[in-house]
Amino acid sequence: MTLDESVQEEKDVVEEKGTVKFVYDKTIASYLEGKNIDYYEGPRGGFSITDTAPGGSCDGCSC
Repeated sequence: MTLDESVQEEKDVVEEKGTVKFVYDKTIASYLEGKNIDYYEGPRGGFSITDTAPGGSCDGCSC
């Protein structure tokens, strides 16, 4: 994942949670369904994607 300030409406999905906007490519939308995306600051910071269902296929992976 990368941070990009440009949005291409024909290719991107935009979701807003509170004051944060998430923009991602429509081709990966099905992979993110039912996932939690967290961001951690610090030396080992970055994005973490976890499954909301126990025993899911993305249980604890991070980018």
